[in-house]
Amino acid sequence: MKSLPQLKDIFGLFTSKWLAQLINLCAGFITARILGPRDFGLWSTLGMVFTYGYLSDLGVLAAIKRQIPYLKAQDKPEEVIATINTGFSLFFIFTLIAAILIFFLPAFVVLDYPLITGLRISALIFVILQLFFFLKAICLAEGRFILQSKSEILYNIIYFFCLIIFIRNFRIYGLFFSMFLSGLITIVYLFHSTGLRLYFQIYLKHLSLILKLGIQFFINTVLFTIYSTIDKLLVIIFLLRYDLGIYSIAVLPLSLVHLYSQAINESFSPYATIRYTLFQNSPEFKSYLIHILRLLSYSLPIVIGFSWLLLEPLIKYFLPVYIPAINPARTIIFSCFFSSLSSIVGLYLSASGKPYKGIPFLAFGIIFNFSLGYLFIRFGWGIEGVALSVLITSFLWAIIFSIFLFRELRMNFMVSVSEQIKLYWPICFMATALFFLDKISVFIIRILIFSFFITPLLLLTLKQKKEFSKILLRETNG
Repeated sequence: MKSLPQLKDIFGLFTSKWLAQLINLCAGFITARILGPRDFGLWSTLGMVFTYGYLSDLGVLAAIKRQIPYLKAQDKPEEVIATINTGFSLFFIFTLIAAILIFFLPAFVVLDYPLITGLRISALIFVILQLFFFLKAICLAEGRFILQSKSEILYNIIYFFCLIIFIRNFRIYGLFFSMFLSGLITIVYLFHSTGLRLYFQIYLKHLSLILKLGIQFFINTVLFTIYSTIDKLLVIIFLLRYDLGIYSIAVLPLSLVHLYSQAINESFSPYATIRYTLFQNSPEFKSYLIHILRLLSYSLPIVIGFSWLLLEPLIKYFLPVYIPAINPARTIIFSCFFSSLSSIVGLYLSASGKPYKGIPFLAFGIIFNFSLGYLFIRFGWGIEGVALSVLITSFLWAIIFSIFLFRELRMNFMVSVSEQIKLYWPICFMATALFFLDKISVFIIRILIFSFFITPLLLLTLKQKKEFSKILLRETNG
């Protein structure tokens, strides 16, 4: 693998993910408008089943994504194939067990009829989607970013058109059918494009390695999933289904804002593993991670700023019934910056094969976020209090995680403090600019002034990209 194409990988992944998520966002708006807050809340509840169902692989998928580039760095193609087949066998077994548990869950828990039916349909679709995610993960681990991006766009386009056709007459059942059909077609496309042949084979050597590494990733994934969904759990437990529908719209724009950091994470992940395998904690590897952090720090506030400005007019004109979602959406969108910086620490832990080191931080995030969110709900702040608790927790989490990363990279105290300031001043600058822009009532004037404010951040982003390109080019030529 060469180093230089990575910036192209980021751009390609970001563009395709942006298109896919834009389609998904439009689908979400249509779904919310047609279903209304109550049924959209039911759909969001069923979505939590998929979110937690993805944990059923016990970390196998994450372990495979780490092992494939690790073995490629050591030039062991036969072991790569053995790892894929062993991982697939485990993954498929765990997926079937999870689907059966989801299907029979209503027999043990008292639920209303729509939720019971939804769970049983979800169990069937879950198997299809899990296979889709497995194939996407293989593409990412092997550096086939464009193919992965095409599959994601294909899935969302098919889902969107099926949704348009079926949602009015079949409502939630139409959404389920849309997921099933789009997932099935995309799986066929991936098998055809990759030429991948999966076999039900288990090699004991690779089984032990996958399970040993997988259980660490599993614990991290479980804790991170709880951490990232604790806000919705708070709304489900302590507030009404109507509130969940409103809050689901508030968090919907996060998917677009997260795209850039996701593209960076996914495109750099296999390369980071290879670099760590070859260089360990060398100055080259440290520089690699620091430049990724700076690239995120300078560019992400621009995306957050645009999204913050667009939220109010979009919701007011297209989803007027969801106007209460504007304030929590504006609050929670800033958490994307801090969670994106934290994700680079996850990239380091994955590359170094030490995901267990992230467990204490995740546990702290869950306890703190739940406690703070519950306290704000008791204050009577509702979903706005939940959104505020997410922002505060993500900020503290990012600070703690970055301190941990700089210690792992053996940076001295003063250098660490200097890097912290460089990382966090751009989002402080953006928050200040938006505070003053909010006082301007004319939207066009807001955008024009905002375009002036972001100029220094754009220049810094371009400069950082240029410096990063030089590093990668020097490394490639070396």
